Amino acid sequence: MERKTLHSTSHHDTDDCTGLAAAFLDELTRYCANRLRTAVAQGVIRRGMYSANDLTDEVYLRVCRQFGKVGPEDLDRIKIEMFRTANTLLDEIISTESVSLQGLNIGDVLRDELRAMEEKYTIDAEGELIPYEDLDDISYQQEREEGEFYLLEPGFEDELIKALDLEESVIRADDRYRRRLAGLYLNLPAMSRLLLDLSTRGGLSVEEIARVCTLETDEVRQTITLIRRHFHAAGLGRT
Repeated sequence: MERKTLHSTSHHDTDDCTGLAAAFLDELTRYCANRLRTAVAQGVIRRGMYSANDLTDEVYLRVCRQFGKVGPEDLDRIKIEMFRTANTLLDEIISTESVSLQGLNIGDVLRDELRAMEEKYTIDAEGELIPYEDLDDISYQQEREEGEFYLLEPGFEDELIKALDLEESVIRADDRYRRRLAGLYLNLPAMSRLLLDLSTRGGLSVEEIARVCTLETDEVRQTITLIRRHFHAAGLGRT
């Protein structure tokens, strides 16, 4: 079945999950695509191995099978379950990610990450601390990206600049700062980066992120605040 047909099935049937779930597909696809792209950049998976559209379709089908007949009052629950299911599938795919979240207490992982981010360092995929200024070192970037400089997708770059209150004019004026932005994002601890992705690409509120990840709202809010400070301390924030 073609994707357009799949997502339009029963779209106007108010007691069927398919129409309600379709409302969140764009945000969910952007979120999945960003996590897959990050995994490719980190060398965890090969380019082209997985499709964000295919993954989103699988989430869509699973959630609709789970909910069956629903009403407009279930819209919020469906949204949370779609992102929760997407996280489960992505964690299965990215099973060799630098910090495996499976079987761990997410709150404990997040607290460890927050302590690390309070230092003026970023963390690479092997868990090593790297001073911020080393993100601009060409040899390090070439080693990490096999000779290619990694830049964020323009649309996502715009979202990060806005969400983290970064200095757009500085970043746009020099690719060195664009590479620094990409390096900081790519080297965020896994759980912290996931929360940031849900906020930007997924368009979720702090409360919704907490529900998707089974965290306290204050933990999510504190993480986003520290991520913002993390990027500002690296010289990208508004002065």
